[in-house]
Amino acid sequence: MTKMVGVSLSLCLGDILNGKIALEDVALIRASTAARDEHDWNRLATMYNRDYWKADQQLVNQTIQILRDSDRIDQPRLRGEDDGMYLRVPNGWYTLGHYTALVMAN
Repeated sequence: MTKMVGVSLSLCLGDILNGKIALEDVALIRASTAARDEHDWNRLATMYNRDYWKADQQLVNQTIQILRDSDRIDQPRLRGEDDGMYLRVPNGWYTLGHYTALVMAN
């Protein structure tokens, strides 16, 4: 399948957890989060799971960890950069090629 770039952690991780997007097809998720350490990630994962995903918490934690370990979650706010709100799409996903073209144009 085509590699995908997500622009919403809540929408995109939900799609991964629900099997709509395969984890191996995710090139990157550009999140508007600003999780700095394990405490922040644990708090975020618990809160998002409660509010959005309602999945097995262990699966949520594992999935986030896999994405983090493979550098597939980007958090521009941690670098003081715009979080890319102009990139938002209703379903949260771009193909890698479309995403690259949008970023280059802006």
